[in-house]
Amino acid sequence: MLDFTLFSAYLGAVITLIITPGPVVALVLKNTLKGQDSKTKSTQALKTICGTNLGSLLLIAVSIAVILGVAKVSETMLGIMSIVGCGFILYLGSSSLLGFFKQRKCGDSAQPCHIERSEISYKDSKFESNQSEDSLEKTTQNKYSPFLQGLLLSLSNPKDILFFIAFFPQFLGITHSLYLSIAVLTLSWIALDFSLLLLISYISQKIQLKRFETLIAPLSDIVLIMVGIFGIVYGVISLQN
Repeated sequence: MLDFTLFSAYLGAVITLIITPGPVVALVLKNTLKGQDSKTKSTQALKTICGTNLGSLLLIAVSIAVILGVAKVSETMLGIMSIVGCGFILYLGSSSLLGFFKQRKCGDSAQPCHIERSEISYKDSKFESNQSEDSLEKTTQNKYSPFLQGLLLSLSNPKDILFFIAFFPQFLGITHSLYLSIAVLTLSWIALDFSLLLLISYISQKIQLKRFETLIAPLSDIVLIMVGIFGIVYGVISLQN
């Protein structure tokens, strides 16, 4: 039988953790704003959320394996992987921020912007001087797809495995069966993670955050950069201790 009091506490904790502003929320908002219409906005958001959910599911699977004693986690290896992962977050934020400023500079300039041939290819291999704004935006987008961005961002901090290892055991008593409890906790996490991020994306479209894109996009990138820098510094300090 399900312990609804304990389960309610778990749901409240998960909701608080997911909606707290962080790199995942920043990435979902940023990719949502990239869309030119409601359909592409929803597609961008859905792909990003599917990627982050898959990453969370993989981390949860590793955590469960550790909880059940099937696998062991080396803190040194996790520290190294965390530094590498935070490096990716730093790269994702900085490259996107650089692309944003390049796009702004090109938009403000009266002269046609020079775009490297390696960045974009045309069938006729010619660049039109009156290139449209939409085409210009495509050249400055990150080379990773929204799904891959979400997946890599979710997997970029392996120390989340340690978080799940510490978090899940607090609520394993929600049912009489360990395996049933793990299944309920995992499915609840994935369902809440997916639905809440999708809700955040939907609300951002309804309140027309597009008009604030020039502010939100760079702020989202700055959040990623700060998380990346902090994670690298923390990882290096942890390895030295």
